[in-house]
Amino acid sequence: MDELILENFRCFHGSHKVPIKPLTLLVGENSTGKTSFLAAIRIAHQLASGKPVDFNSEPFNLGAYEQIASSSVGKTGQSDNFSVGCSLSRNGSELMRCIGLFSQSDSQPELDKITVEYNIAKIEALRTSGNNVDCNITNKQTNKVVKKTFSDSTSRHSISLGILIRSEFLYDKAIKQLLHGFYAFFPPPRADSNEPWAMAPVRSKPERTYNPVMDIPDAQGTHVPMRLAIIAAKPDKWDSLHTALSRFGKASGLFKTISPRRKGSSSSDPFQIMVELPGGKRNLIDVGYGVSQVLPFLVECMTRETGIFLLQQPEVHLHPRAQAEFGSFIGELAAQGKKEFILETHSDHLIDRVRMDIRDKKNRLKPEDVQILYFERKTNSPWIDIRQIYIDESGELVNVPDSYRSFFLKEQERFLGI
Repeated sequence: MDELILENFRCFHGSHKVPIKPLTLLVGENSTGKTSFLAAIRIAHQLASGKPVDFNSEPFNLGAYEQIASSSVGKTGQSDNFSVGCSLSRNGSELMRCIGLFSQSDSQPELDKITVEYNIAKIEALRTSGNNVDCNITNKQTNKVVKKTFSDSTSRHSISLGILIRSEFLYDKAIKQLLHGFYAFFPPPRADSNEPWAMAPVRSKPERTYNPVMDIPDAQGTHVPMRLAIIAAKPDKWDSLHTALSRFGKASGLFKTISPRRKGSSSSDPFQIMVELPGGKRNLIDVGYGVSQVLPFLVECMTRETGIFLLQQPEVHLHPRAQAEFGSFIGELAAQGKKEFILETHSDHLIDRVRMDIRDKKNRLKPEDVQILYFERKTNSPWIDIRQIYIDESGELVNVPDSYRSFFLKEQERFLGI
């Protein structure tokens, strides 16, 4: 994903087109839309990958239409509709764009129209009455338009792009030729598709002993101990993960090693997560809370080979040294080019480490790989502006709004008695 497109979505009044980098850091005061922005990333991905849109799956619970369309330009004091979408580019040239237009139906958002554009074709699917959908496919080179109507019975609150792609009329030879390559951007939905992985700001509490259960991921990270136990039983995979965890643990000062310990010889026996510190190994529940809170981030980011990661406040419960090291950890993964990280943070230590890593050319992280998005409330207004801040080769911040550091400057002046 290279750009997030929003219009009248929650606190983002009007139209917004926001670039996404391999590492995008979201900063700003509380209640300025950072979590809503993360939720919009996942919604846009669901639209583009042909999945039904879910506005209320963990950790993002956006509510009903009233809470999502927050513009005050409509007849009812809200916007009559709102839009979410995204674009994908390569070498500076846009390859595709997908935008969904939502209106209100029985207090819930209903996808009324979806527009998809790519190199030579444009598809517009518009809900007309009931579950009927009118679809126009335009050849952008000849301006020839093919019109079809089909019924989407999957949900009255969505036009399923997956159904659209697999609809019978798309197998017409002429249309199929026109849409050659379409599947490269919109593959049919799969259970294992790389939907953005979201991690909540509040993670699960550590347990003294875990019972073997299925490795079903959730936003609080309750599945991570079981994930570790499963991987530990596969030496070829465990060695690399164990080494990476140990490297982060030592650099951050959090631990030497982490490993599961079975209470019996069978894989069905209970197990514990042991943390090695100076002086020996201890149970996860008996060490600092920061270890259990950062562990889900580490394991998910290391074990998922590709994808988009939506991370909320990974620095919670971490000492500044560990916060800074997480900045290096996430920067190194972003520099590899297979993963994108959109990270909400209140940690200057994390941000400053990313800046220094760019300056020192550590982990191959480049200025063009990173951006800071500063979320700022407009004066005397409920609406939010998103300001792009860049990091140059010297690690300096570029295009910084005056308000970005105003609080810290005032605190320093007060501290110095100025």
